[in-house]
Amino acid sequence: MKASVRTIMVGIVTGALVTIGAQSASADSSSNVYGFFPNRLGHATFTSDGEIFRVWDDESDSRSVSVAWQVNNGPTHFCDNSNGDNSVKTCDLAYAEGQRITWQVVVWSLGGPQQAQYSGSMQYDRT
Repeated sequence: MKASVRTIMVGIVTGALVTIGAQSASADSSSNVYGFFPNRLGHATFTSDGEIFRVWDDESDSRSVSVAWQVNNGPTHFCDNSNGDNSVKTCDLAYAEGQRITWQVVVWSLGGPQQAQYSGSMQYDRT
């Protein structure tokens, strides 16, 4: 009796994992960067369907806003918005489905060598 109950339970759990694993890997997320709250300097969104980043510059401060991303811990790439206050830059990427993408919004310093002055929290998604 115990063996047949265990067999049924293993079958149920395995079926649930297969069903969960069969769902499409999609993720949509967003991140904000603030100077002194509530002063939002920039924000970005990631849409997994088509791998699209949108990067907004929310402040008239001469800083540029970027998204820095990596796919499967590979090299770092950037989607830069240097178009000024209230502008949006769209970067349409092309990656195979199911890849792990790690990204972060960055606001760059003014003048001199470009250095990250503010950054948002790391985001983890799938393509």
